[in-house]
Parts: sequence; C-alpha cells; structure tokens
Amino acid sequence: AGNHFLIEVAGQKLGGRITGTGGWDQYRTMTVGTVRLPKGPCELTARSDGPIRGALMDLQVVRLVRTSR
Repeated sequence: AGNHFLIEVAGQKLGGRITGTGGWDQYRTMTVGTVRLPKGPCELTARSDGPIRGALMDLQVVRLVRTSR
C-alpha cells in the first residue's frame, strides 16, 4: 500500500495510488479512468510511478469496459 502506479495505453496515461486490502489473497476493484482506444491492436502497460516500497501490487486482472459515446 502507498505505492504509485501508472497505466499507459494508446499514448494515454492514467495513474493512482495503491491502497491496502488486508492481505495478498484479498482483492479490490478500482476504477482508474477512461481512455479512447483506436481501431486495431493496442498495448497496455502497468508499472510503478516512482520508487517501490515492498511490492508494487498484486494485480489480478485488468478489465476494460466499453461505455456509450
């Protein structure tokens, strides 16, 4: 908990701070933001946005949800 992360996709950046969940086997859903994806393949990268204390996070899944225009 307390580390900062950065998600980059299609030239856009979203970031935030990791909050604790109480244990490695306890996960929490977190809405990070909105991006516009171009047609075709894209690469999504999740990484630290600064020094890491301990582990950055135990990332279980990245879920992209389509929203109406």
